[in-house]
Amino acid sequence: MKQLKFLVFAWLSCLAVAAYADPQLGREYGLVAHPEPTDMKKIEVTEVFSYACPHCFDFEPTIHQWSKKLPSDVTFTRLHAASNPSWTSLAKLYYALEALGELDRLHAEAFNAFHIKNINLSDEKAAADWLGKQGVDPKKFADTYASFGVMGKVSRSKQLTSAYGINGVPTIVVAGKYQTSAQMAGGHENALKTTDYLINLVRRERGGK
Repeated sequence: MKQLKFLVFAWLSCLAVAAYADPQLGREYGLVAHPEPTDMKKIEVTEVFSYACPHCFDFEPTIHQWSKKLPSDVTFTRLHAASNPSWTSLAKLYYALEALGELDRLHAEAFNAFHIKNINLSDEKAAADWLGKQGVDPKKFADTYASFGVMGKVSRSKQLTSAYGINGVPTIVVAGKYQTSAQMAGGHENALKTTDYLINLVRRERGGK
């Protein structure tokens, strides 16, 4: 009986160690292909995503709630991937919403429109019609959609996703140096736990606590 209790205790101890083990480089997270400089005053966390990606759609409520609880030395941004013509159009929609000040109100709604209502938001006219129903002036949207500022953001997205070596979305990049994903970490929740670990890692690397 004592031996059995010992074996059970040892087994539970092993489970506890496994549950609280730090994420490992090359397993739950990796280094980006070509690190990019970021704001040294803040730890920048970037979600690389696409409105067309069903995994990004599933992840959105979870990462949205997580991002609202970040400490003051962390900043959260999104980068809409533009790896093909359809995604480039969706990236233009995303950055147009950002420029119009409508991103907070309509980001989740854009996901719902694409995945639940089957509205092809990669088509400019369909996107304009949908936005008109959301109270956004179609003419203002069209001008912003084609603007130099939006095209610059799309070009920057293509540059960064290539530099980071992103081969799937959603992917989370921390401080332009580390990356993780649900595929690497074993699910969305684990990806965010790994991101928390990477935030602390960067903080220590910069001399913080």
